[in-house]
Amino acid sequence: MEASANVWVQLRSIQYVQDEAGNTETCYPGDWVKVGKQTALRWIASGEAWALAEKIAALLPEDSGVVIRGPKEAVSQLGNLAGELKVAFGEPRLEFAHTLCWDAVLKLPAHLIGSGFHLLERGWQLVVPLCDYELLALRIGSEEDRERAKQIIPDLRVPVYQTGLMFVQRCPDTLRLFAAWKEQRAGISDERLAFLCALYLSKPLVLALPVTWLELE
Repeated sequence: MEASANVWVQLRSIQYVQDEAGNTETCYPGDWVKVGKQTALRWIASGEAWALAEKIAALLPEDSGVVIRGPKEAVSQLGNLAGELKVAFGEPRLEFAHTLCWDAVLKLPAHLIGSGFHLLERGWQLVVPLCDYELLALRIGSEEDRERAKQIIPDLRVPVYQTGLMFVQRCPDTLRLFAAWKEQRAGISDERLAFLCALYLSKPLVLALPVTWLELE
């Protein structure tokens, strides 16, 4: 059971919940159970549990929101968190103190949104999944892009991040990151390669998420 098991939610599906003694109990729709923040947000986002709006808002970091690159209809993919997260549209930017930058061409794992924000609360400045375990920077972009990148990154045999799904804490380091990313994109057409250059220049505290974050339903 999560250390901060202090949130009551009402179930809409069968769940198996551990008590403080470590015993597993089968709980049914309609039951109220006490679970940690990550579990509560995951269940709420996926529709497996319910809580009052003010309770959901209290689970999220202060000033949390999503910047969506895509149509306004994409908001529906936020699941049951759609009404509780602040939303903005346009190019990736640090609109909020805790921002999820999401390109709507990617399927959003709504049940993991709470977990992503929770990782920012634990001290990470940037939380972003890898594109593919076997994809390296020397395989992306044009030849000109790679030549420009080599002026900043000594060795392009580095993994590539998925810039379409990033949880970011607004701070001096990440502000420098996004400013550098904008500058690098002016000369490098592949935004992922431009991002790697910006990351190398700004060096925020980054947590690389597994590729499965882009595959989970």
